[in-house]
Amino acid sequence: MTAGGGTSHTGAKHYYYICHSKRKGGCHKSSENKNTLEFTVANAVYEFLSRRENAEIAAQDTINYYEQRTGEDSLRSIEARIRHAQDEAEQLTNAFILARNDMLRANIEKKMQEIEILIKDLSASKAQIELELGKKYTKETIIDFIAEMLKGDPADKEYQKQLIDNLVYKVFVYDDHIITYLTFGNDKDIKEISLADNDKAIDELKVQPLSPLVHH
Repeated sequence: MTAGGGTSHTGAKHYYYICHSKRKGGCHKSSENKNTLEFTVANAVYEFLSRRENAEIAAQDTINYYEQRTGEDSLRSIEARIRHAQDEAEQLTNAFILARNDMLRANIEKKMQEIEILIKDLSASKAQIELELGKKYTKETIIDFIAEMLKGDPADKEYQKQLIDNLVYKVFVYDDHIITYLTFGNDKDIKEISLADNDKAIDELKVQPLSPLVHH
């Protein structure tokens, strides 16, 4: 959904979220009041993490993800992707030299720029992992962080922004309920969750209204 707004005939401003494809007729979901939706999500996160058992699950998910992310296999995988991208960049350079027309050179140059960006992003990820290596996080450290995050009022707009920006990864909004996914755990799994996956998880796996991962 995309944030939007408008002015009524009385001059009052109204802010809302609306489907990307609403105006093209590709979505029949009704718009959602921006303030109400943001409060609902922030309050759900607040209430969910206020329960000790949920905070412990979130903390363990974070530790598991950190250990997987900073493991040798993860680092080797990124290094392999960097080498592959560098080899591809070298091949494109040779192709550019041998290109016989301007259109072909332009296409190759565009692809080379994309590869350069990819190498830069992968190198940054590698550097971040190397920086994180050796750091030790415990469940209690993360639970303390959660407790610190919960020192606020979900009705406060700045606090809502803090909770949503730091802890919320994805939100599915239905007319009668909202499913919120937190950033604790494997962000790759969360990133790849589609609306169909979400519906299936709710139906088959009995996912709670607010859950850190679809497979919980």
